[in-house]
Parts: sequence; structure tokens; C-alpha cells
Amino acid sequence: RRPPRSTQSRSSAASDVYKRQVVSTQSTWGISRKQFKFFYVQMFFLVTIETNITIPPSSLGPQLIQHIVRQLKEQFEGKCHPKYGYIIAFYKFHDHEEGVVVPGGDVIFTVRFKCLVFKPYKDEVLDLSLIHI
Repeated sequence: RRPPRSTQSRSSAASDVYKRQVVSTQSTWGISRKQFKFFYVQMFFLVTIETNITIPPSSLGPQLIQHIVRQLKEQFEGKCHPKYGYIIAFYKFHDHEEGVVVPGGDVIFTVRFKCLVFKPYKDEVLDLSLIHI
């Protein structure tokens, strides 16, 4: 999340951008933190999402968590969420509450999970290379 601004002046807004945490690791991009430090500000976040998910009766049993994770990946990965941004990847399943059986036999679970999202801020500039049209 973006830190609150102390004043409404333009210089404060610019300094807030530079104060953002720089994220880079050698294992991720193959370059050192020092080389990348001044060119990259954080636009990737791990967020926890809570949602309801419907599971058919055939998926209930010892493999329930695997079925929930598979359905979460199908439902969220590669899609843009209005609150969180573009969901790049499912990261970690946290937990689920007891399910509620609905007419037809399906079970609705409230689940919590973490995922990696991409959310640039307004007026940020992205440098990229177009690979395919």
C-alpha cells in the first residue's frame, strides 16, 4: 500500500514514490540489487483474498483442499480484479470455514488465500518490450 502523504505539494508526492520499497533479488532477475535499485519500484504485492467458492459433492472428501485450490486457480489466475489488480499467480491457501449445503447438493465454502498481484499506481511509467502482437 502507498504510504499516506504528509502534505499535498507535488514534491511530497514525488518523494512518496521514491520512498517505496525497492524489490529485486538476484535469484529473480539475475542482476544485483545495486544495479536495479533506482529503476524499479514495487508494483507486485502478496494480498490475502477472502471469497466464497462452490464445490460439487463429487469433490468432497480427503482431496477437498486440492479441489478448492484448483478451482481458485481457475477462477482467479490471469484475471483482473477491480480491488487488487491483475492476479498473476495463486500463492498459498490459508483456510476455509465450514461449508453450507445449498439445494442441489453443492457446498459453499468461505476461503482465504494469498496471491501475487500486479497493481501499478496512477501516473507510474512501465518500461516493457512487446514480444508478440
